[in-house]
Formats: sequence, C-alpha cells, structure tokens
Amino acid sequence: MRIKELVQRAYVSDTAVRYYESSGILPPPRRLPNGYRDYDQSDVARLKLVAGARSLDFSLDDIAEILALRDQREAPCRTVLEMLAQKPKKRMKFSSASANYNN
Repeated sequence: MRIKELVQRAYVSDTAVRYYESSGILPPPRRLPNGYRDYDQSDVARLKLVAGARSLDFSLDDIAEILALRDQREAPCRTVLEMLAQKPKKRMKFSSASANYNN
C-alpha cells in the first residue's frame, strides 16, 4: 500500500511516517520500481502501537526499546509496565522542580 493508504489506516500523518522512518522507529519500506514506498499491514500495526505509546507520553527512546523487544519476539509487557510505573514519578519530580523554580 502507498503512504496515503497507510496514514488513513494508522491514523497518523505522512510527516510522522517519514519522521519515524528517519528515526528508525519504522523500518525502511520496500520501494516499487517507480520509487514509491510500499507498506504492508505490519507497518500499520507498528504505527498504531507507536501512536498509542505516544498518547501515553512514552518517549521515542522508550518506544524504540519496546519495539526492539517485540521484534526479537520477546513480550515487552514487563518493560512497558515498568515504564508506565515510572511515569507518575517523573511527573511528580517535574511538578516539584517546577514549583521550586516558580517560588
């Protein structure tokens, strides 16, 4: 499928797709003889996972780690849970630092 169909199925922008490709989050797609990118259903699934993780405030480094585990056929569930457990702590530290800075 071409990028237009990919973005419609994965609910991301074409700019995001190209950014994720350049950052290694999305592997380079196969190229058709005319030079167009050719994506498949696994790319849709990967982008949906990335979008979901971004909505949970995961960094691209966190997402890359999760995807690497997934690509190695390891269940990343424990890693994801540990990362999620750290999120409130990071927010509390930021809020505390922000409050101290503003006073």
